[in-house]
Amino acid sequence: MNDTGDNTVVSENDINLVVSEESFLDKLTQLNPDIESLIKEINSGNVDLKHSDVYGDNALIMACQDEQLKEVARALITIGNTDIAKLDLGYVNKNGDTALMMACYNGLIEVATALIATGKSKPDTVNYDGETALTYVCRNGMREVALALIDTGISAPGQVANDGLTALILACHTKLVDVALELIKTNQSKPGHIDGDGDTALMVACRNELLDVAQQLIDTRKSKPGQVNREGDTALIIACRNGLSGVAQQLIETDKSKLGHVNNNGNTALIIACQVGLSDVALKLIDKGKDNPEQNPNPGQVNNNKDTALIIACQNGLSDVALKLIDKCGVNLYQVDKDGFSVLDYATQNDLSEVINAFPKDEININQTGFSAETVVNTVIQDYLKETPGNIVFLFNGQYYHTSKKSLKKQLIITNVKYGCKKAGDSLQFVLDENVMYDTPYLSLSSVFPVQILIKLEDADKIIDPLSGNMFVLRNTGLKLPAIVSEDFLRGSGGASSDHCQPGKATDVYAVFVASPVCGAIANVDEKDDALIAVQKNNFIIRYKEKNYTIPVGQVNSVEELNNLFLDQLVSQEVVPDKNYKVRLLFGSGIVCDEKLKKIKEDPSNSVIQAVVNKQNGGKRTKKVKRVNRVRKTKRAKRTKRGNRATLAKKRKTKRK
Repeated sequence: MNDTGDNTVVSENDINLVVSEESFLDKLTQLNPDIESLIKEINSGNVDLKHSDVYGDNALIMACQDEQLKEVARALITIGNTDIAKLDLGYVNKNGDTALMMACYNGLIEVATALIATGKSKPDTVNYDGETALTYVCRNGMREVALALIDTGISAPGQVANDGLTALILACHTKLVDVALELIKTNQSKPGHIDGDGDTALMVACRNELLDVAQQLIDTRKSKPGQVNREGDTALIIACRNGLSGVAQQLIETDKSKLGHVNNNGNTALIIACQVGLSDVALKLIDKGKDNPEQNPNPGQVNNNKDTALIIACQNGLSDVALKLIDKCGVNLYQVDKDGFSVLDYATQNDLSEVINAFPKDEININQTGFSAETVVNTVIQDYLKETPGNIVFLFNGQYYHTSKKSLKKQLIITNVKYGCKKAGDSLQFVLDENVMYDTPYLSLSSVFPVQILIKLEDADKIIDPLSGNMFVLRNTGLKLPAIVSEDFLRGSGGASSDHCQPGKATDVYAVFVASPVCGAIANVDEKDDALIAVQKNNFIIRYKEKNYTIPVGQVNSVEELNNLFLDQLVSQEVVPDKNYKVRLLFGSGIVCDEKLKKIKEDPSNSVIQAVVNKQNGGKRTKKVKRVNRVRKTKRAKRTKRGNRATLAKKRKTKRK
C-alpha cells in the first residue's frame, strides 16, 4: 500500500493498471503500431478503455484519427456497442469532439458508418469549432456517410460552423448533389444562410452548375435570390455566367432577383447573358423590364470594359436581342467600347443587316433653319448650303448649326487639338505625360456649338474633305473623357491655363455620320396637334444629354429660377443625386442671361435651350500667368532662371521699399 499524502491509499494493482492504460495509449501513437497486439489487449479486458490523455482523448477517439488504426477502432466500437460501461461511443473530448466526428474529419468512411449504425455515437454533437459530423463529411465529400447521418434525423443539418458554412453550402461546394437535395428536404438546412463571402447555397449551386439543386432551392422561397456577394454578383448573374438558362429564367420569375443589379465589373445579368449567348434569357430580361418598370434589367449599362448589352449582342450575332434592345429599351445606339468600335461596326462585321436597318436614318431637313456661331444668324439650311460649295451643316442634339469646311480647317490648330486624360486632378500630383492618352487626338468643336464637345481628329479630316458631303449628324458615343489637355499645352508653346487635366472638365466624345437631305416642308402651326402647340407655347424646352425637359413659362421670372426648376427635375428623375450642381444655359452663341431669357419667353416653342451641368465644387481655376504646373524640362529651366512668382513678388516689394 502507498499513501498519496491526501489520506488516499492506492494499491499496487491500481498503479500498475494506470501505467498499463497510459502505455496502451502510447502504443496507439506509435509510428508503426502492432495492430494485432493492440486488438488482443483490447479484447483481454485488462485495459480501462475509458482512460483519456491530457486532451481528453480516449482510445477510440485516438484510433479514429489514424487510417492505420481503423481495425483497432472497429474492435473498440464492437466493445462499446456491447457494453457502454466499458466504452461510451458518444464520449466527448475537451474540444467537444466525438469519435464519430474524428472519423468523419479524417475520412474514415468504414469507421464512421459503423459508429452511425450503433445509434450511440451522438451525431448531433457540436464541437468548439461549431462543427458537426455532418459538416465534416460534407467538407470531405463523403457521400454515403452524409446520407446515413441525414437518415438518423438528429444530424443538426442547420448547424453553422465558426467559418460561417452550413452542411448545405458545403455539399454544394463539394458537388454532393443528392446530399444537398436530401438536406433541402429536411426543411432544417437554412437555405437562406449567407456565408462569410456573402454567398448563399443557391449562389454556390449556380457556380458549380448544380441545376437540380439550384431549382429546388428556388422552390423553397427561402434561398434569398437577391443576395449580393463580395464580388457584387447575384445568383442570377452567376447562373447566366455558367449558362444555366433554366435556372436564370426561374430566378427572373421570382421578382426578387435584382434584374438590373451591377456587379464589381460593371456587368448586369443582361450583359452576361449576351456574353455567353443566352438569347432566351436576354429576351426574357428585356420583356420583364418592359412589363414591369420596377424589374428594369438596366439595358443601357456600360461595364468596366465600355461594353453594353447591345454591343455584345452584335459582337456575338444575337440579332433578335439587338433588335429588341434597339426597339424597346432606348439605349445609346452609338456607344463605343474600349477599342473604339461601335454597335454599327460589329453589326457590319457580322452582316447583321436587320440590325443595321433598324438604326434611325441620318437625315437633315433642309427646309429647317440652322444657326451660325460666326455670323450669329439663323438661315434656312438649303439657302445656306447654296451660298458657298464648302458650307456644311451639323445636326447636334436636335438642333442645326452652320459652318464651312474652310472654317473647320482653320480650327485644326494645336490649340484646338485635344488629348484625353486618364484621370482628372491637380497635375502636380502625377506625371503629366503618363496621364495623357496620346493614342487618339480629338478636335474641339466649341467654335461651332455652344458647348464643349470633341470628335476624333480623323473624323474632322473626313469632314473637310471636299468629297465627303456637306451634311453631318453628331451622335454621342457614351465616351466621356475625365479631363482633356491641348496639344499646344503639351508642346509648351501656350495653351489655356485651365486646359491641363483639371477636374470639372469632363468632355463628351461624339461620332460623325454623313447625313442625307429630306425635303419635308415645315409644318404650319394650324396643322399641328393642339395639345402639342399648347405645350410648346407654354414651356421652356431645355435639352440635356439628348433629352428634352419642359419648364412652365409662368413659373419663371429669372435665369436663377429656371436653373432651380431644371435642377429639381434632374434630381426627381435621378439624373443627378442632389442639387449641388451648377447649371449653365446656352442659347444661340452665348450663355442665357435674364435679358436673353425675356426674348426666348416671347416664343419658347422655337427656342431649344442647351444645358451644361457640373458639380458645384468643380476644378480649381488657375490664372493664365501661373505656369509653374508645367513638367517640361525646358519650362523647368526657364522657371529656374526667372524664379517663381513668390520670389518675384518679394523682389518687387524690396524695390518699392
